[in-house]
Amino acid sequence: MRQRTVLVVEDDAAIRSLLSLVLETRDYQVTSAADGQQALLRIHAERPDVVLLDLMLPHVNGWSVIEALERDARLNQIPVIVMSAYHDAAQLKGRGVRAFLSKPFDIDGLFRALEDVFEATTSTTSEGAMTSLNRSTLPSSPRLTDPVLGPRFVWGPHPI
Repeated sequence: MRQRTVLVVEDDAAIRSLLSLVLETRDYQVTSAADGQQALLRIHAERPDVVLLDLMLPHVNGWSVIEALERDARLNQIPVIVMSAYHDAAQLKGRGVRAFLSKPFDIDGLFRALEDVFEATTSTTSEGAMTSLNRSTLPSSPRLTDPVLGPRFVWGPHPI
């Protein structure tokens, strides 16, 4: 089985480095970008298996990255996992986002999200389309909760 590629899009260099290191320990190939403009260039050039995307980025924000992916038929099947302190995850509903990780999030939740995305990619139709990654077929139950902070890892498209 080939090594999966994760594009980490995060403007905070320390978080970007930490995520890269942690992902590499689980044998993911990691590439990174510090803003949305760099992310779009890397996505076009490298076609990662999944994009781990912060929303609040300089230059081109994460919302613009999501919109660009939605408009490009060659790229709109690349799964996106949003990680953000921005808590209105309901606005991500139907936008191609497979999971939302509320910052701060735990690493176990990140790996569960990645595993779920990659499990879904193995379910394909005879034409090769990723049916279980269709934007309208997301799991609908919260996964991890914190007794103080509430949902830390939430799937859409259910009311959040």
